[in-house]
Amino acid sequence: MSFPLVPEPLRELVARLPFGLDETERAGAAFRRWRHAADGEGAREKYIVDLWTYCFVRRYFWAKFAANPSYPASDLDELVERVYRKVEAKRATVREPARYAHWVSVICKNTFLNYVDRARAPDVSLNDDETPVPPSGAQVRGELGMAHEVVAEAVEALPDYLRPVARMRLLEERSYQAISQKTGTAVPTARSYAARARKWLREDDAVRALWEQSHG
Repeated sequence: MSFPLVPEPLRELVARLPFGLDETERAGAAFRRWRHAADGEGAREKYIVDLWTYCFVRRYFWAKFAANPSYPASDLDELVERVYRKVEAKRATVREPARYAHWVSVICKNTFLNYVDRARAPDVSLNDDETPVPPSGAQVRGELGMAHEVVAEAVEALPDYLRPVARMRLLEERSYQAISQKTGTAVPTARSYAARARKWLREDDAVRALWEQSHG
């Protein structure tokens, strides 16, 4: 099983883990220790499990959204929150603690596939102020690094007034509030610029080819 790279916004959090994000066996061991800890003695292990879970889930969806810029960036945050809450609510039912990482990855996969199915309807979006996504099909395929490079190149070809917002929103996952503070652009304007950038990217030949390949 191969894993995507850790995106820049996550690296500081991942650095707090006592093991690598891809060391799934150690994540399972931490989960097992927390499950078996006596009352009041598992706080440290719970912190590690929670932190690993959040970072793993966010990276999973970052990879999917980086591979396909047609998905509204705001949906990423919604999906991460949805999966994290589902994991919190159901992890007491995990029968094999050592396979905790696999269990989390299955929830991520199923949630993403449900999202893709919903996206087949052009007007469906988790956030009403985002532009509609085009019809979608199977789970995004392809190597993440190449996909991210294609999108980054397309962003650099955008008009000057769109480029900073597109870079921060689509590639760096920054919130509109953070973009506003960084660029001095009002939040509604930043949202509008991001929507225009997504529309522009859909017309980019390389991005379109990537999208068609991942949905062929």
